[in-house]
Amino acid sequence: MHRTLAAIVFALSLAACSGAGEVGDECAEPGGADECVDGAVCHDRGSGDAPGVCRVRCSDDRDCPGGGSCEDVSEVDGDVKGCV
Repeated sequence: MHRTLAAIVFALSLAACSGAGEVGDECAEPGGADECVDGAVCHDRGSGDAPGVCRVRCSDDRDCPGGGSCEDVSEVDGDVKGCV
């Protein structure tokens, strides 16, 4: 029983340390998706002093919640867009 509990705690701690930022969290590599949760991208616009913010990935404005706009990530050529 103790081994099973220890294994569960260990697995949960690994998941918590995955480093995937939620939408709105700071990130360091604009255009990259590794730092953000699935469906998000590190976007460099509107991030204040930080290099970037995890934002919802999009193809056009209709993909953006709350009437946001879908804009290119300036660090990457064309194909990578995020809602701002």
